[in-house]
Parts: sequence; structure tokens; C-alpha cells
Amino acid sequence: MNGSKAGLIAGLVGIGVGSALMYWFDPAAGKRRRSHARYQTRRVARRVQKVVDTTSNGLQKLSRINLADAANALVPERAKALLGR
Repeated sequence: MNGSKAGLIAGLVGIGVGSALMYWFDPAAGKRRRSHARYQTRRVARRVQKVVDTTSNGLQKLSRINLADAANALVPERAKALLGR
């Protein structure tokens, strides 16, 4: 990359960062924007946690069922008859 392209890219990045900072820290609406971003972040975090919990519980139930089936399959029929199963 030659010097003129690097300078152009650096200038565009600087403009982008400056615009983002002005948007975020705007005295008139910045507080509302930050509050809204905080709300959205918490909302997404709650939804992700709910999905993780649901998936985890489902996998735990599935593993218990599979372990019970596997244990049941390992016990010979004669032993099951002696145990009254």
C-alpha cells in the first residue's frame, strides 16, 4: 500500500471515530442513546441467558434419559427378573 492510500484510509478512520464520538457523547441526545444502548444490552443478555439455561436443562434431561436407558440395557434380563423390574 502506498502512502497516499494509507493517508486516505487513516483520514476516513479518523472521521468515522470522530463522528461516532460526537454521536455518542452529544449533550442533547447522548444520555438517551447511552440509556437505550444499556437497556438493549441487558435485554440481549437476559435472552441469551434464557436460551443457555433452556438448552442446558434440555441436555441434562436428555443425558439422564440416555444414561438410564444405557444402564437398563447393561443389566441382564435375569438380574432384572430377580430385582422385580
